[in-house]
Amino acid sequence: MYPSQTSLIPVAAALARFLAERGFSAFTLNYPYWYLGTTPFKFLTGTVVPIITVLIKKLIPSVTYFNILIYFVTISCLISSAGWSFLVFKINREKIKFSSFIIYFLIFTVLPYKYLNGLALAEPSAFIAEMFVPFVLLTTRKNSYWGTLGVAAVLLISTNVLPVILIGMVILTLAEKNSLKKTLIIFRIGMVLATFYYTPSFWLTILT
Repeated sequence: MYPSQTSLIPVAAALARFLAERGFSAFTLNYPYWYLGTTPFKFLTGTVVPIITVLIKKLIPSVTYFNILIYFVTISCLISSAGWSFLVFKINREKIKFSSFIIYFLIFTVLPYKYLNGLALAEPSAFIAEMFVPFVLLTTRKNSYWGTLGVAAVLLISTNVLPVILIGMVILTLAEKNSLKKTLIIFRIGMVLATFYYTPSFWLTILT
């Protein structure tokens, strides 16, 4: 099974293959096939997707990197449908019945754009991180500890999701009239935890 020609799945496959060849030392090396080898590998991807991809490849050698990533993207779409449905249900728990959760889930599941985006357009790590946004928003609503870990975890999948997470957290906080200061502290601590992997120079490079 091969991705479409417009897909960025081959990029994630190439990064995973580099990790498989170099081991965990890859996270300390520059990636030789990007900007003439001047870019650190860790600046190109988070830890989660390439590590899990390599582990599955080692457990099931017959499956290709393409197949693994395609399955990841498809499964994350279904997980996202459950996440958004549950978030809507929790926010409106006093107004709707649990049966509405099933309706929301079916609607989110059949909407085609996320499948088109994930399988034909988006880079897998960034796309998968976006699919986990509702779960981060759920954790930050009630528990600072799990909310902080949720922010850090999704950033370790991909930092491309950072503005989506921040805007979502702020909007949800204002809508529910919770403490904006507390929300921003959760977000900042989550960023600090993720920075242990990316290093401060990563953020400086982005700002530059």
